[in-house]
Amino acid sequence: MFLAAACGDPSAAPAPSDASVGDATPGTDALPDSGDDVPTEPSVDTGTDASAPPDLIPITESPCRVSDDCRDFGRCTLEGGECIATSDADCRASDFCATFGDCVASGYGFCEPGSDADCAASEYCGIAGWCDNYNGACFASTDAHCKESEHCVDWGDCTFQDGQCIAKTDEDCEASDGCDKWGWCSVVFGKCVVASHADCAGSYVCKEFGECKARDGSCVEGSGSCHACPVAKIIVAEGLLVASGTALHLDGSGSTSSCGVVDDWEWAVDGPAGSAATLSPGGPSPTQTFLPDLPGTYTFALGVTDTTDMVSCVTAEVAVTVAIPDGVDLFAAGLTCLPSAVEAGGTVVVEVNVGAPAAGAITAGWFFAVELVPTTGDPVLLCLDPSDPACAGVAPDPACCIGGALEGGGSATESRFLTAPDTLEPGDYTCVVRLDSPDDIGENDESNNTRSSPKPITILAP
Repeated sequence: MFLAAACGDPSAAPAPSDASVGDATPGTDALPDSGDDVPTEPSVDTGTDASAPPDLIPITESPCRVSDDCRDFGRCTLEGGECIATSDADCRASDFCATFGDCVASGYGFCEPGSDADCAASEYCGIAGWCDNYNGACFASTDAHCKESEHCVDWGDCTFQDGQCIAKTDEDCEASDGCDKWGWCSVVFGKCVVASHADCAGSYVCKEFGECKARDGSCVEGSGSCHACPVAKIIVAEGLLVASGTALHLDGSGSTSSCGVVDDWEWAVDGPAGSAATLSPGGPSPTQTFLPDLPGTYTFALGVTDTTDMVSCVTAEVAVTVAIPDGVDLFAAGLTCLPSAVEAGGTVVVEVNVGAPAAGAITAGWFFAVELVPTTGDPVLLCLDPSDPACAGVAPDPACCIGGALEGGGSATESRFLTAPDTLEPGDYTCVVRLDSPDDIGENDESNNTRSSPKPITILAP
């Protein structure tokens, strides 16, 4: 039988003749004449039209299973028109399990760490010290994790604080590769930066390219006999929260220099939209007076120069909130967004500080929304505002950030773990919070309901 020859003993199959091979047209089979008696295989029903071109035969494999979402994020199941993660097996096979510890299906369509062990086995445990699971995300939790991380070696981020590894001391920075290469040898606000000429003096860029002078946080071409930038300092006599009509007295005379004497003060102020108030007397004076003309937040900046023409490497800044004392008001007192660098799809930790003046209690609660604003392009909403149409139907989902009542003169702090969309383009983003109270409260001033974090967040490619 032909079937026996094809599937059984190879010797039973008739060998093709030379003529049949030679006569075959290239790219086609050598077919016998229609009159030949050719054995045929039994008919088998495959459930498909065998005559149909191969590209029209139905595909039973889910398109999600062969997608980048499946490989990268474990989102291998097609449901409701999108690829989602539904099994631990898919999550554990994903790149994000190996990289970030997102190894268990969350039940909400995405993968997340299921235990400390998932985080400890991830690449970012070794890279950034994110070795422990906290509320479905990997974060640092001990100094030991930080000190063993690559970021400690590269950037001096060797000390644990508030869920991340930061540079705590100049010693952390001085031991880093960043100090050797780029002069990032001094700690400022938890990061290693260039703060003096001395930082640049021993660096690779100084030795190889003559970039031995500190300016605006970097080593630039040049040198000097003194290796320390003057340090600017601002004191506001009236404090950082004042009532409307209060004159502010700003003092920069506490600024210091190791190389000479500070002899020039450069002031700037950024107030709420519509404000026309100016500093008095203005110019290079160590003290200034300022009378706010609108409620809201005023940010004062000071840079100084000393008698050796050295300029401060870091500009001093303070923010003063001016509130109406006899009315209802809610103001953003502070915003912190961490970490300073995170991959698209990663977790951003947001801490919002809010307050109300003494006579302006917010009794009906308040809410806030968080955005990442790129240098160019539209802002990306991380936390939905309940008044936003995009939030309709999802309350009380945790994505809607809602705070409780505030007593007059009280303050509150709210923290959230938010996910940066995996579609974000790499680059620097400003973290911005928008506050509001229910429409029936009627605030006297809403210009102080928005605040930006002082440091940008860098989004890295996954």
